[in-house]
Amino acid sequence: MKKRSPILYVDDEPMNLELFQRYFEDEYAVVTAPSGPKALELMSHQSIHLLITDQRMPGMDGTELIEAAQRQHPNIASMIVTGYGDVRVILDAIKEGRLDHYVTKPWAPDELRIAMNRVLHSYELRQLNRDLQDEMEVKTGTFPIPASLGPQTVLRPTILYFGDVETNLRHFKSSFKNQYMIYTTASLQEALNILRTREIHLLLAVQRPGVDGLAMLEMARQESSETLRILVTAYLEVGKVIQAIDRGLVYSYAISPWEAEELGITIASAVEVHALRHENAHLEQQLGRSGSFSF
Repeated sequence: MKKRSPILYVDDEPMNLELFQRYFEDEYAVVTAPSGPKALELMSHQSIHLLITDQRMPGMDGTELIEAAQRQHPNIASMIVTGYGDVRVILDAIKEGRLDHYVTKPWAPDELRIAMNRVLHSYELRQLNRDLQDEMEVKTGTFPIPASLGPQTVLRPTILYFGDVETNLRHFKSSFKNQYMIYTTASLQEALNILRTREIHLLLAVQRPGVDGLAMLEMARQESSETLRILVTAYLEVGKVIQAIDRGLVYSYAISPWEAEELGITIASAVEVHALRHENAHLEQQLGRSGSFSF
């Protein structure tokens, strides 16, 4: 049985603590705290992988708690639960690397579970990367050169955005072309051809009337298993996304219509996961392991 990840949930409302415990105690090792100071006290003697906190609490708010926790535990993963009025501050914290993810209130259990699993997956990849690098240093006496710095380095991750209307395809390209190598198309055949002839790190497929993004992602998985897949869909389709994530078809999802800033955070998270998976596989190969890590 896989060891349950320890999660600390912090909220000054007792009912919210009780709900979180009830929904998630069978899947994770859940600990709760009613305030920032109490949370810090718990973390001083208990290992926590993921800290989830409400933003608005008396005395110490969520961002202050996370900053204090990271000073004591630099590798801890973090999420904030917030109202829409605080999103600007939260987005800035994510872009600055001070926060992994956020969810808005009121949260739905299935959507929160997706977010937690995504953040925990990134945490585990980072931890594995640190362990592998330490092992390589002990074995060779030198710090390993990351695969991302080798001669085959792709300077910018490559993204394919499929299935949207022409206006949104242009908007996507203009929003992200300075950070990534971007391909866009509304044609299924062209999208599959790009996957066959280019190294695509991240595929975003749109689910909308007349366009079956999930079917496209299924075909894409056959063409390139290493490409991370994101479904862009309307909020009412989230149930289908949850099923697709459970089947391993979809890494994450984005709600349409999308805002470039929020979509950019989802993309950056996926790009980091792809890079860590590649780097960890490279280190395991150097250590002579038989591919224990897979995409």
